[in-house]
Amino acid sequence: EHLFLNPSKQWYQRRVRGNPVWLNDKAGAFYKAANFPAAVNAYSEAIAISPQLPKLYINRASCYILLHLFEDAVTDCSRALELLTPPVEANRLSRVRCLAKRGSAYCQLQKIDRALDDYRLANKLDPSNESLKKDLNTLEEQSTSQSTLPSDSSRGVQIPA
Repeated sequence: EHLFLNPSKQWYQRRVRGNPVWLNDKAGAFYKAANFPAAVNAYSEAIAISPQLPKLYINRASCYILLHLFEDAVTDCSRALELLTPPVEANRLSRVRCLAKRGSAYCQLQKIDRALDDYRLANKLDPSNESLKKDLNTLEEQSTSQSTLPSDSSRGVQIPA
C-alpha cells in the first residue's frame, strides 16, 4: 500500500546492503577493528556490485596483505591498476599506493625484481614521497643480500630494520 513511506526491513536491508558505498564504509569499520576477514567479505560484496571501483580492490589488497594472502593482494592491485586508466594526474596517488602495496606483496612472495619494478615506478610517480624513497633505497640495498623483506602495514609500506 504505502510501502514507499514505510519500507519493510527486508527492502531496507537489500537497498543498503546493495550499496557499494555503504559496504565500503562497513568494510572500513571492520578494518579499523582489525577484523580483516570481515573486511574482505564486505569489500568482496561491494566489488560484486561495483567491479569498476579501483579503491575497493586497493582496500581489499590491504586486508589480504595483513592476512598474508600475498597472491590475492597482487591480483587485486593489478586489477586496480587496470581500472586506473588512463594514467592521469587525478589518479596518480592511487596508482602510487597500489604499486607500493603490490611491491610489498611481491617482496613477501620473494619476487624481488617485480617488487623493485613497482617501487621504482611508484617513486617515479611520487618523487617527493620520502617514505617511499626510503623504502626503495632499503629494498635496493637489501636486494643483493635478500635478507629482510619489506612488509605492508595499515599506514603504508614499512621495511623492518
